[in-house]
Amino acid sequence: MYNKDRFSFFEIVKEVIHIHTKIKEIVNRTKEKYNLTNYHLYEYHIYRRINIYNETEYHLSMEWFPQHINERIEEDLNPEGTAAIEINIHTGQTESIIFVGGNTYVTEPVFKSFCLDETVKFIEAETGLKFGEQFILTTEEKNRVHFQSVINGTSVSPSGQIEIECDSKGRLLHYSVYNPFPTKDQVKIENYSLKPESVKSIILNQLKLIEFPSEKDQKLIPVYGIEEIFITNNGSTTIPFDLLKSNREITIDKRLKWQDCCQQNKFERIPLNFQKEITIEQALASEPHPDAMPITDVEKKQCESLVDDFLREVYPNDSEKWVLRTLHRDHGYIYATLRSFEQSNQIFQRKLLIMIESKTLKVHNYMDNMPLIELYDSYERTDPIKVEKETAYERLKHMIELKPTYVYDDKNQQFILCGKLDSEYGIHAVTGEIVLLNDL
Repeated sequence: MYNKDRFSFFEIVKEVIHIHTKIKEIVNRTKEKYNLTNYHLYEYHIYRRINIYNETEYHLSMEWFPQHINERIEEDLNPEGTAAIEINIHTGQTESIIFVGGNTYVTEPVFKSFCLDETVKFIEAETGLKFGEQFILTTEEKNRVHFQSVINGTSVSPSGQIEIECDSKGRLLHYSVYNPFPTKDQVKIENYSLKPESVKSIILNQLKLIEFPSEKDQKLIPVYGIEEIFITNNGSTTIPFDLLKSNREITIDKRLKWQDCCQQNKFERIPLNFQKEITIEQALASEPHPDAMPITDVEKKQCESLVDDFLREVYPNDSEKWVLRTLHRDHGYIYATLRSFEQSNQIFQRKLLIMIESKTLKVHNYMDNMPLIELYDSYERTDPIKVEKETAYERLKHMIELKPTYVYDDKNQQFILCGKLDSEYGIHAVTGEIVLLNDL
């Protein structure tokens, strides 16, 4: 999913001088740390990504083959037993280790006994995090444990995840660390005071009438359900649930209309190219990821014009039917997200995604979810709505959760205390019955 620059180790090893000192240092440290004496480095890549703080992280991804295997049998598929390891180039921390096929040729176990105390000690040594303060256990199985990030026991969003899996001998098979584990200086500590009755207006606004498609009955079932959102601790502001995306996008909300249409030609899609050359020099210089750059006013105006021209050519009869909602960068492109002006109650809303190459500012490709919408065009609607929204709220309110959660606030660049508004249940808008949303 990330930009990667692949280097064949066997090609480079002929001239050792071409391997950068920093990479050799990481390779040697990794081999010693994880006892990879029965392995050889087959290939490595450098890739970069943007974290929630809009910072660019550089990673070294390595594929270590067992000694008796010298090449891939199938292209792009690593042989069983391969150790795929990713290291943060700047911090030196291990991001993930995966032994392909759940098989390892490492001889020494990491854990003498695979228990909670042992795994906690391992994580604290690897990450510098403190159990109970910054991460807690969420799942414990025979040879697998899963943890998530917290702030003094309170949930965090986006949620950091840690997973460890071993074989019966205590040898590591999988270790991964994803997303943020905030430090104290990144958090605004507060006492949680939010109560559902104090934010009833927000809850009512988030209580939506949604038509769920039932494949069994070939019908659209109308249900009142809560659309998740974060509410700040003082009850004055809301933060979108998909905040990772919203923090990096600009809102346009412009209804597009035209009178004259372009000559309708068959739009020639240009395949998207996510493979960008990343060098160790760029990593060591901490070169900012292009996607971290804000969209300028000039780019914004040009993109609006491009989207308008695109619709006039490809959707000539759709004047006033589309709203340009947002623009955001991703993998060297500017993505324009459009929604249908006329919204329905169906769970899947009409959406159009237009990909604009950020250097040339030309439309390269697009995605229309109309085929998904058409899947349910033949579904019948149930009987007329009989339950009012206020009635649905009264029946549902005792099953609505407002869970304390520290949420990253991009504007203030810190985690602030919020209530996560959600519910697993809904109210059938015809019968008034309480339904479990996951069953629909």
